[in-house]
Amino acid sequence: MPFDGAEYAKSETLRKLEQVAELLATEDRWCKGINQTVDGRRCIVGAMQAVEAELVLEPVILTAIREVTGRRCRRIERFNDRPTTTHDLVLAVLRQAHTDVVVGRLPNQRGGSAWRSSWQRMKAWVCGKEGCFAS
Repeated sequence: MPFDGAEYAKSETLRKLEQVAELLATEDRWCKGINQTVDGRRCIVGAMQAVEAELVLEPVILTAIREVTGRRCRRIERFNDRPTTTHDLVLAVLRQAHTDVVVGRLPNQRGGSAWRSSWQRMKAWVCGKEGCFAS
């Protein structure tokens, strides 16, 4: 397959996820109710902001929240700030997000693979329904 940017996007997403996980690695580095405290603790969104990864990671983490908890969230903050959310649960969500990216489940707002879907749409537009490139 020609270079479609999928591998770069995947590696960049993994790198950002790992940076977020590092910022939230221990319970004393995580918080609820605020993006960042004076002493440097962060919520999930605060960690995403710190590594400039909100747009890239939001759909991946929202999907992982649903997979780990069985509940759909529209906002990461709501999950982070729930009374029942623990640091261990946050780490489980980040591990699930990492696994999803590694195996190629890169969600977009429509629930599919953002990069694969974009490539398929471009192929259909350029080549018609049957496509003109080897899959």
